[in-house]
Amino acid sequence: MSRKIVEAVPNISEGQNRELIDEVVKAASKVAGCRVLDVDPGAATNRTVITIAGNPESVVEACFQLIKKAGELIDMQTRQKRTASTLHSMSMKFGRQPA
Repeated sequence: MSRKIVEAVPNISEGQNRELIDEVVKAASKVAGCRVLDVDPGAATNRTVITIAGNPESVVEACFQLIKKAGELIDMQTRQKRTASTLHSMSMKFGRQPA
């Protein structure tokens, strides 16, 4: 009997706050039938890539739990303002007006 294994590589809009990242990863880790294989936070891009593998149903559930927890903890309105501010600063640095 063959066993199906799938991999998912979601990312979240947080790469600096390790406590928040750990909480999001913990939500995915609680799902039986799959494992979090890697967590790669990127401070420069403020993104974290998470690798999850296991049986298809469990990986889907782990991704759902990860998304649910990230939605509870990450304020995207604050994130968008920071991104817009950063883009504006970069545009001004290179002598271009932001779009």
